[in-house]
Amino acid sequence: MSKCDVFSTTGSHLLNEKQVAQLAGVSTSWLQKLRMLGDGPKFYKLGKAVRYAEKDVLQWLESQRAA
Repeated sequence: MSKCDVFSTTGSHLLNEKQVAQLAGVSTSWLQKLRMLGDGPKFYKLGKAVRYAEKDVLQWLESQRAA
């Protein structure tokens, strides 16, 4: 699957780790730890690069809202 296919499949922009950390107000190392624990927003592994679909990040953030 090429990067273009990922864009059309997700209907969302792909964000890098730094962009997601800024959006969520957390550190990149915290995101890395979540990935290692199998938690956090869904992500794509493109070679060595990790990318997040913007819509997946927003959905994950919404799921973290306290009642």
